[in-house]
Amino acid sequence: MILTGKRIKICAFWGTASPDLEAAGQELAKILTGAFGGVSMSEAQGYWAPDGNNRNGPYDLKDLQPEATLRIELLVLEQNRDRAIETLEESCRDLNRKYDLGSKYLHIECAHSMAFHKDIS
Repeated sequence: MILTGKRIKICAFWGTASPDLEAAGQELAKILTGAFGGVSMSEAQGYWAPDGNNRNGPYDLKDLQPEATLRIELLVLEQNRDRAIETLEESCRDLNRKYDLGSKYLHIECAHSMAFHKDIS
């Protein structure tokens, strides 16, 4: 067993209608891997109601908005949580501007996690 211990799992969702999300994601992967050793990303399809920020539903489904979404999963040591969130936020903001993605929000979730690797070679 290698790299045993408590970690923070950061899961972020970055959505846009722009076709350039893949290119921005590739740059983000390099930034996060360079800073934290690795990251997992997958493409997803998100759906949002135009009034989705209203905390009290029901929501407007007539104008349901599909959105290409990049799911970003980053596992870091507990002491690196704040730096990881800051790096993620700043990098996504910079890439959002660079690629003119038009994204407004980056949804971030954090959870405590126990992580380990098993040698399966």
